[in-house]
Amino acid sequence: MINEERAPHVRLAFELYATGDWSLDGLQDELAQRGLRTRANRYPSGPISVSKLAEMLRDPYYIGYVRYKGELYHGRHEPLIDVETFDRVQAIMDERSEKGSRQRKHHHFLKGLLWCGRCHEQEIESRILMQ
Repeated sequence: MINEERAPHVRLAFELYATGDWSLDGLQDELAQRGLRTRANRYPSGPISVSKLAEMLRDPYYIGYVRYKGELYHGRHEPLIDVETFDRVQAIMDERSEKGSRQRKHHHFLKGLLWCGRCHEQEIESRILMQ
């Protein structure tokens, strides 16, 4: 059964993120202001975390599928989100999760061209370059 209290928030999350105008942090703040909260179990309910929001936006359950032993199957439940919206959200999340393409506060011209001599990580933090 659809949870009539949470369903509008879940739909809104997918619709807003599918526009491409929202970051996960911004969307989390917006949903918290609109009243989306975690379910009270062992801990009291609170605003949904960014990581749980990202997990929710990746979950095919909302388009009518369930995962069992690593495989996807059509569920018996009513989809909450249409496939087109879900696919747009997946494309945006994939695009934003590519290495070196995260959103930054400070854009620097050497992004992706420098490596740390000590740990060999590809990118040196922006704060070091801004000094």
